[in-house]
Amino acid sequence: MGIGIFGGDKEARNEQQVTAALGRSMARIEFDADGNILRANENFEAAMGCKSDDIAGKHHSIFVPEEIVNSGEYKNFWKKLAAGEFLSGAFPRKRQDGSLIWLEATYNPIFDSKGRVSKVVKFASDITERRNERALLQSVFDAINTSQAVIEFDLDGTIITANENFLSVMGYSLDEIKGKHHSMFVCKDQRETSEYKTFWQKLNQGTFQAGQFQRVGKNGKDVWIEATYNPVLDAVGNPIKVIKFATDISEKTKLLIDLKKMIDGNFAEINDNIADLKSSAVQSVDASTNAMELTRNVAASAEQMAA
Repeated sequence: MGIGIFGGDKEARNEQQVTAALGRSMARIEFDADGNILRANENFEAAMGCKSDDIAGKHHSIFVPEEIVNSGEYKNFWKKLAAGEFLSGAFPRKRQDGSLIWLEATYNPIFDSKGRVSKVVKFASDITERRNERALLQSVFDAINTSQAVIEFDLDGTIITANENFLSVMGYSLDEIKGKHHSMFVCKDQRETSEYKTFWQKLNQGTFQAGQFQRVGKNGKDVWIEATYNPVLDAVGNPIKVIKFATDISEKTKLLIDLKKMIDGNFAEINDNIADLKSSAVQSVDASTNAMELTRNVAASAEQMAA
């Protein structure tokens, strides 16, 4: 629904005051019903790097990237506005120097006394920095999503979604795990422990959890992962869900377990050998002692015979 100017002078003055207030804080530009520029305020000039006098009479399309200008969607955009339809959203636009700017904008048709669209007033805010930050975060997440196993839970541990890496490691399809609890991946003897309950309590409080975990895949498959459980916070800092990033370390862990068993076995064998050596040494000492005693006895007997 567009902004209508109907009714008495008081209502008209109120609308003008609202429009003026918005213009002081936001970029504002006016077009005729065909999209030709009528005027723009200083905020718009600053955002787009242009002067109102230089752009007056030109078409809105001077601010639109070429690939959008030539689209059917853009033609329909102005048809809708000319028909009195209010439009809003985030729009990529082009500054006078050719650089890209993202605008959060509303396009408001203004009606004359006969209910026809006489012009369109646009109010906009520059959201380029916010958009770039979001794109950077998305690219980082995409990189992690490509290289690691990722799964999302709500705060009670119910599975929301998981990527292909996670499903491959655990041996499940998404349909088999979605809506079920994280405990399906946990050994039975751990599920009811106070440690496991505390684990989810801390995540609900927004506390990050990390470590190496033994988990259970499909058909009882033994899986070891290096993982971080990351509480996701809303705008006021309250946890809303948990995202887990994990790396499969099953092969490395099994090698370490086998190595430990081998080392433990070798130490046991070494201990046995040491015990055997000790026994042999004791026997040797006993034999040596007996030989020395026999020698002394023979020597004593010889002395007695000589006497």
